[in-house]
Amino acid sequence: MHIARRFAWNTITKVRGNVLEHYKTLQMVAGASYKEAIEFQNHSLAKILSHAYRYVPYYWEVMADCGIVDQHGRVDLTRFSEIPLLNRATIHERHADLQSTKSDNKKRFENKSSGSTGEPVKVVWDSDVFDWIMATKILFDDWAGYQVGLPQITLWGSERDLLVGNESIKTKTGRWLRNEVCLNSFYMTPDRMHEFVNAINSHKPVHILAYAGSLYELACFIEREGLPIRSPMSIMTSADTLYPHMREKIEQVFGVRVFNRYGTRETGDIACECKEHNGLHICLPTHFVEILRPDGSPVEPGEEGEVVLTLLTNYSMPLIRYRIGDTAVLKEGLCNCGVSWPLLQHITGRLTDAFIRKDGGIVSSQTLLMILNNCVVVKDWIKKCQCIQEDYDKVCVRITSWDRNCLPQIEYASELLEVKERIKLVMGEDCEVDFEFPDDIPPTPSGKFRYVISNVER
Repeated sequence: MHIARRFAWNTITKVRGNVLEHYKTLQMVAGASYKEAIEFQNHSLAKILSHAYRYVPYYWEVMADCGIVDQHGRVDLTRFSEIPLLNRATIHERHADLQSTKSDNKKRFENKSSGSTGEPVKVVWDSDVFDWIMATKILFDDWAGYQVGLPQITLWGSERDLLVGNESIKTKTGRWLRNEVCLNSFYMTPDRMHEFVNAINSHKPVHILAYAGSLYELACFIEREGLPIRSPMSIMTSADTLYPHMREKIEQVFGVRVFNRYGTRETGDIACECKEHNGLHICLPTHFVEILRPDGSPVEPGEEGEVVLTLLTNYSMPLIRYRIGDTAVLKEGLCNCGVSWPLLQHITGRLTDAFIRKDGGIVSSQTLLMILNNCVVVKDWIKKCQCIQEDYDKVCVRITSWDRNCLPQIEYASELLEVKERIKLVMGEDCEVDFEFPDDIPPTPSGKFRYVISNVER
């Protein structure tokens, strides 16, 4: 049966776009030598830099200043590090100037980040960017031993399930083709987690895809309650940082190795573990990754630094030397698996906390991020937003505005009320939700911004 589902999915995917063609390209580069893979990446990097210089007003300005592209359109990659870093504030201020003026037939659409590093951002994608992202997911699934059509459980976030009700026919059809059962990680009460365990045992998944934090909480619950759980062939975690203690607990409870995947909403999946579990392979064909010190110099292997990313597939709104707000550590050497792409040793960013309800239920940080994202974060007047759990039944939402002259508690009362109602929906009706509007929300002493903070002891 899974072969028929896979055939149907492949047929539909082939008709709709270039996902399968891009997947073949990724396979080819994954099997190439390190030198050949770097040559492929450099060609892609030079190509998007040339495009940005010719068709994107913002990059015409900054590249003209640093001279990376000469008068004949030739790109000097040795001067790449002279391009100024791109941050969220610049994207907000120069949003129109960062979009390509070149006309093409590709459908463009906005994609919204969760704002988990403090300042949410809206970027423009086109259909080909989406196809590359889907192709990368298929490749990473291959590494974990999963193919479309085999039984899969996703422990993921779905605000549509939480707040609206029934899924659309299109979504249901897609899940049927993928043989996928989706469990909503937004509202993890003990009763719901019992339901999740029953769903896993009955669906008998070959693969589980989950928020790292949510699956960790589920693993702790299973162990605490002494529940039987069916082991899949593989597990892939994403969205949250997978800390060593989380990996250990998940692998212990489910009896299978975890594949860690790393990506962002703005740029898609960046890196993933292979069967060797020796670090995360950076996807060279789609992403040029720099790990930098505070002074802008590249780190050495084993040294933590800031992740700066250039997406090589987005010609509608190029993101070049983009500060995504995470920190990571490079790993020395190459992997024994045969894929010559360099490795991230681990990701150290994304400092967010889960909220704890009075009844013991766990509310994922992603739940709060999605609520804030859909209610207020994407609004033009929002600069930063932070959600703090001060007690089991007390939450404070702190908001700073781009316009210091506006009074958000008055001008945007309906949006703030919506935030309050949705937080109470997941935290409980007795939860008190207050708002503060400081001039700024500073980062922690380490320089990292915590979007969601829980001050409740476990």
